[in-house]
Amino acid sequence: MRGQVLALRETLFVEAARAIGGSTVRILARHIWPNIARVVAAQFAVSISAAIFTSASLSFLGLGLPPPTPDWGGMVQSGFEYLSVNPWMSLGPGAVVTLTIFGFYVIGRSVD
Repeated sequence: MRGQVLALRETLFVEAARAIGGSTVRILARHIWPNIARVVAAQFAVSISAAIFTSASLSFLGLGLPPPTPDWGGMVQSGFEYLSVNPWMSLGPGAVVTLTIFGFYVIGRSVD
C-alpha cells in the first residue's frame, strides 16, 4: 500500500490538486484512496484467505488449536477416520472452508 501511495503522490492529478490548494486530507480522500482501494481490497482478501487456509491446514495436521476448541481443520481431521462411513463429517467443514475462501476472493474482486 505504501508503494502505491508513493507512486500516486508523484502523478499529475495529485500535483494539480496540491497546486489549487487542496489539503492533505482532501487529496488523500478524493484522489489517493479511490486509486488504491482495489489494491487494498485484493491484499485483504488474499491475506484473510491465506490465514484461514493455514489455520485449517495446521489444525488438520494436529498443530492448531487444542481439541475442545472447534476449528474447521480439526473438524475435517476428526471426520477423516470415518470417511468411508460418513463422508459429510469431513466434507462439510472442508466445503465451508472452501466457500469462505471463495467468498473472500469474490469480495476482493468486487471492489471498484
